Amino acid sequence: MISSKDRAYLKSIMANEDTIANIGKEGLSESCLKGINDALAAREVIKVQVLQNNTLPTRQVATELEKRLGAEIVLVVGRKIILYKYNKEKKTHVL
Repeated sequence: MISSKDRAYLKSIMANEDTIANIGKEGLSESCLKGINDALAAREVIKVQVLQNNTLPTRQVATELEKRLGAEIVLVVGRKIILYKYNKEKKTHVL
């Protein structure tokens, strides 16, 4: 569980970062999940955008990503999601 101070710190880090992954009309396909999981393993914190042609609400997509990938939702604003997942194998960590 992320504390509120950690959540604020992660939000400030990701404020000026570009989105790493886009989720379109295909939804959460296996290739999309693999790409997001690989990005989380490399960076620990990523920004994902849900495109307008996706039929699911952004909050539902975020909850599904959290459940399937074991990541934590930092923030959901509009169509953007910030996810965090601790990686034991990295030498330097975000938090």
